[in-house]
Order: sequence, then C-alpha cells, then structure tokens
Amino acid sequence: MPWFTIDDKWHSHPKVIGLSLAAAGLWAKAGSWCNDQLTDGRISLAAVKVLGGNTKLAAELVEANLWHVVEGGWQFHDWLDKQQSRETVLSKRKADAERKRKGNETRKGIREESERSPPILQLESSRPSPSPSPIPIKNSEKESARATPRVDHWSANENEHSLRVEFIRRYEAAVQNPPMAGPVTKMSAALAGWVESTAAIRGMLQSAVITQLFDGFFASDSARAKKFPPAFLATNPAEYFEPSKPEVAGPTLQQQIAMADAEVRQLMAAYEKGERDSRVSPAALEALMDQAKLAAAKLGELKKSVAA
Repeated sequence: MPWFTIDDKWHSHPKVIGLSLAAAGLWAKAGSWCNDQLTDGRISLAAVKVLGGNTKLAAELVEANLWHVVEGGWQFHDWLDKQQSRETVLSKRKADAERKRKGNETRKGIREESERSPPILQLESSRPSPSPSPIPIKNSEKESARATPRVDHWSANENEHSLRVEFIRRYEAAVQNPPMAGPVTKMSAALAGWVESTAAIRGMLQSAVITQLFDGFFASDSARAKKFPPAFLATNPAEYFEPSKPEVAGPTLQQQIAMADAEVRQLMAAYEKGERDSRVSPAALEALMDQAKLAAAKLGELKKSVAA
C-alpha cells in the first residue's frame, strides 16, 4: 500500500497559503486517490466530482501551479518528486509476493519434514529430571559406547574448548591470576578423549564429566599446594574424578526434542506475525526464517537420534 506524502511545510508553502480550504482538501484527497489507483498523479473530472470537487476548485489548483491541465483531466505538479511511481509500487508488490511465496514454501517444507520425522515423545514433566543410576557396561560393550556418546554429541574441538574455558575460569577464581595458555591447551588436548570415553562408559554428559573432574581437582589439597598446574591434572585425571557424587543431568533427549520443536513453532509464529505487520522489514523476516530453518534442522537431527 503506497502512502501519499505531504511535506511538513506544505501548509505554509507560497503556493498553498492562499488556497481555499476546499481546494486544499481536494488536492489532498486527489493525491490519496491517485496513489490508490496508481495513476502517477493524473486525475479525471469524473474522479474529482466523486471526491466532492468541481472544475472551479480544480482551476484554483491550476492557478496555484499545483495541478496542470492535461487531456481528460489534470496532472499533479512534479508528482514523482515526492511520490512513488506506478512501476515502483508494482515492482515492490511483485517482490513482496515472491518473498511470501518462498516463505510459504519453506514453512511447508519444515512442516513436511517434521511430519516425516519420528513423533516427539510426550514428557511427564517440563522440568529436567535426574538421570537414572548408571548401568554397568561390560568390557565388550565399552568400545561401542566410546564411539557413540549418550547425549552431548560433542566434537573433539568442542570438548577441548569446554575444558580450556572451564579450567581457566576455575583457576582464576582459585589463584586470582590467569594460567599460562600453553599448558592449558596441552592439558585440554590430552583430556578430551578421556572425557569422551568416561562419559560414554558411565552414561554421563560430557559436560558433567568435566564439571566433576574439576570439582575434584580444585578441591584437592595436593593440587592446591602446587597451585593447580594443568599438567598435574592431565597426568592422572581419574585421581580427581569422583563417580560416586550425585549428578544433575541436563535435559534428556526427549526434552531437547520438545524444546527444539517449541522453538521452531515460536519462530514460525513470529515470522507469520511479522508478515502481517507492515513495520517489519523484509530483512528482519528473512532473519527470522533463517533462524527457523536452523531450529528445524536441529530438531531433525534430534529426532534422528530417537529413530537410531
């Protein structure tokens, strides 16, 4: 919907100041009509009469050089200096229609993918529940467990990054100074595989293994006496790891699926609401759709885990 634009100084313009109120009103109504009909500022006598005007008022506008006489009616003076052309408006409408078409196709694809995926498991409670006591795993099963961690699915880089960040945070809190970067990097690289295999064998989150490991290390008197050297931890991590401690697990796989599904629905609802709001820019709508696609991809991966 194009807007008929009037300058905030129009009321005191030399061409306008001497107009009758009726002529000024006709000019404004005619401008709205031209934008509605996309006539590029041209208006016929019939339209002037429908708007409550007449040839006398039109002549007043011509005399003020606000209109010009043309065949079949009148033409606004310098219409395209202030208003959008018919071609521009139609081009924007076409682009908007194409954007909405693509958005509809994307939404349809997301819904179809969701329907093809395994159904979301119903949760008895929205609150994360503690994981059950770890079930002992036979030696013959350990290799399979190491290859497929239960929940996190962290990469080696993510594992090392988490080890570095958490160690630095704990070290600075305990020693009041940052540790040297080199030894911390070596420690995290050395412990990444140990964290992954320990999490798989004990049925724990890798993040929980890291937390429990550092809890034991930074509570150790011997480590404190040596000012918590990273190499000291990397030498024998099992010494500081205490599996008997109760753990607070993160969201279960079913809860992660429910949360991801809710996120997709919220993003799509925000997108559809934005489409109906003329104040929301196309760029903002595209950003919402991109977020929805990422959330839908995450949801699909989680559902594949259930199917597996």
